[in-house]
Parts: sequence; structure tokens; C-alpha cells
Amino acid sequence: VSGDLQSTTVGTALANALTVRLFDQYNNTVAGKTVVFTPSSFNGNATATGSVAGTDNGDGTYSATWTLGTGAGPQLLTASYDLGGLNELTAAFTATATAGAPAFIDYLITDPEVDNTASPRSATVNTVVSPRPEVVVTDTYGNPVPNADVTFAVVSGLSYPGQGSLDDAGTPASTVTVSTDAAGQAHALWTLGTTAGANQVSATVGSLTARTFNAQGSAGSLDHWLVTPSTRAPAAGA
Repeated sequence: VSGDLQSTTVGTALANALTVRLFDQYNNTVAGKTVVFTPSSFNGNATATGSVAGTDNGDGTYSATWTLGTGAGPQLLTASYDLGGLNELTAAFTATATAGAPAFIDYLITDPEVDNTASPRSATVNTVVSPRPEVVVTDTYGNPVPNADVTFAVVSGLSYPGQGSLDDAGTPASTVTVSTDAAGQAHALWTLGTTAGANQVSATVGSLTARTFNAQGSAGSLDHWLVTPSTRAPAAGA
């Protein structure tokens, strides 16, 4: 009757109850029966007042609330009435569970910061680092969170632009904010500074623990000579 095609955050109850109506063969509504609401595996739980069966509203309708499971995406629930034997009447409900608020920010599993088999980041000064800094943002249940704002920043205390720049929209800057994609991932292009040595960038989401990325900048090709005056005293008689 009602309650199909709703959406809510994972692990929370849908706003509207699921409701079905029983009829006999003459199209009369039938009260006083037991209708069971059963979510598919991992698709949450259906609850009614005091039991897992739907609440009999006395007018042939039966209802239950549905708390969605913890996995984001489509979920399925079936309302059923046992006719005896192997026969039953069924009605299907679907709902969409959306990811919760950002709870974790982490490296990709192939990132050199956590993958000991990967080569550490390094590049010639004033060139783009590969692999690029990239993170994944998830909710409490591990679901990727889309449209979360990730701020990549050249670590404070180190000079800019000597420490390099970040770029996601065509304009180099010391800080860029990037929204995560459908997979909960966000990245920025990182150009090292012009001074050889250690470089570092952080990635943050709100008050969550930041992730840092390190890269070693190496000197470029020889460009010019620098000749310094001699400090030796001239020889006697010179």
C-alpha cells in the first residue's frame, strides 16, 4: 500500500512505515491475521510494536518500520502472509541506504605511505609527483562517502612556493579543497618546490586525523656555474 522506494542513512529507520493490505477472494479487507516483514540478508531489520510481525491496524492493513542495514546501496524487504503449505502472499519493498557522515580518512592500499613494496615518492624539483596524493573517506561502517570535502595542504612551517604547490582545478595553490567522488576518493596534483630535499603534504576532512604524504625532491640538470671569489691571501710579491 505504501512505504516503498524510500531512502535514508545506513543503520537508521525509514521515515514512513511500510504498509500492506490483505483482501479475501471477494476483495474484502481482512484483519486479525499475521503479516511478517522480513529484510533480505544484511538489509537491516523490520520491527513492529512488540514483535517482528506487522502491526494489525484493524482495517485490513498491517505495518512495520524498517531500519536499514549498514551497507550503502539498494536494500530489499518482503512482507508475507502464510496461506498454509507452501503457499504465501508476498509484497516487496525496496529502499536506498546512503553513506553516513565521514568517520575515517585513509590512504589507498597501494600508496607508498602504507605499501612497503611500493617505491617512495620522489621527483625532480619543480615537477609533478607520482603517484599523486589520494585518500578515501568512509563512514562508521566502512562505506565510501561521496561529496566529502578533503583539504590538501602544503605542510605548515615549510616555505611556499619553495615547498611546492597543489593543483586540482588549473590554479596552483598551497591549499586546495576537493570533493570525493562516488567511490569516496579524492586527489590533488602535487608539484614539488624548487629546493631539493624533503617535501610533505597533508590531507584532512574536518576534525578527522590527517594523512600526510612525503616526497623527496632531487636536484635538476646542471644549469649554470657559480664562481665565488677566492679568500686566500695573495702570494708575497704578487
